[in-house]
Amino acid sequence: MKPSWDQHRLSSAITDQPLRRRHPEISVSTVHRAQGSERTLVIFDPVDGTSNFLQGRDGERLINVAISRAKAHVIVPFVREDLNNPALGLLHKIASKSFQTAGKFARPFTFSSLAN
Repeated sequence: MKPSWDQHRLSSAITDQPLRRRHPEISVSTVHRAQGSERTLVIFDPVDGTSNFLQGRDGERLINVAISRAKAHVIVPFVREDLNNPALGLLHKIASKSFQTAGKFARPFTFSSLAN
């Protein structure tokens, strides 16, 4: 899922269309178009978490809609600057606490931590 139609259209032309040809069960959409649907796995790409589009109450609602579409798993790729967005920062904090508990399956990571 992507926050806006422009971002969806651009990435669709580059990656989503070839991916969907190989895997027709994959659904790619904007957050607004995904409202009311559910998926086992949701990947929400904020693209730029610091943009005005994802700030404030409207941004919080958009992020909430995106992650609440998932029945089981949510993946939110981000860069460190995205955590300046209060909603994404809180989401990261909650996920970090949840997955740093014994018995959980995964642990949040950053790509830079994998390079070490």
